Amino acid sequence: MNLKKWIKYYNLGPNKTRDGRPTRMVDEVSEKAFPANFKKNGRPLPVDIAHVSLGNHPEITMTAAERFAKYADITDVKVENAGVWGFTEFNAAGTKMIADGLITGISPYGEPGEVLQDGSIRIVALKGAGLTNDPNLHIPDITADDRTGSDTVCGDVIDLTFLKLDAETSNNT
Repeated sequence: MNLKKWIKYYNLGPNKTRDGRPTRMVDEVSEKAFPANFKKNGRPLPVDIAHVSLGNHPEITMTAAERFAKYADITDVKVENAGVWGFTEFNAAGTKMIADGLITGISPYGEPGEVLQDGSIRIVALKGAGLTNDPNLHIPDITADDRTGSDTVCGDVIDLTFLKLDAETSNNT
């Protein structure tokens, strides 16, 4: 069984970065734009390693197959419970990396809108995400119990032992 869960990709309001890049703002304009832009896109959004399939990090040496490998799909996006959430469906390789503890974090790749008066950048769409152990935004790890009081956006506590055994089984068959 592969991991499927709602993941919080952005907090509502300012999303300060760890590395000093401009704050990512998710405001009332963004809240309306995220679901509409996801539906307009018409297909799941990719989750790769460190956004490399989007041309980021050319310094990372990878084969073309590795560069464009996908570890999950974001199949739905909604805004509620103080965040932008994506229903993320990991494949066997992505599930195994998480179960083995190789990857704990995720980093959203957002489409920037305008620069606001305070210098922050309004984010208007989720374009994908990258698996990483050093996310730039302050969002929960993939394995976090992200229950927030809503039955519609809430992930299950992840039993990593079960996922690890399941991922090993799927690789051996």
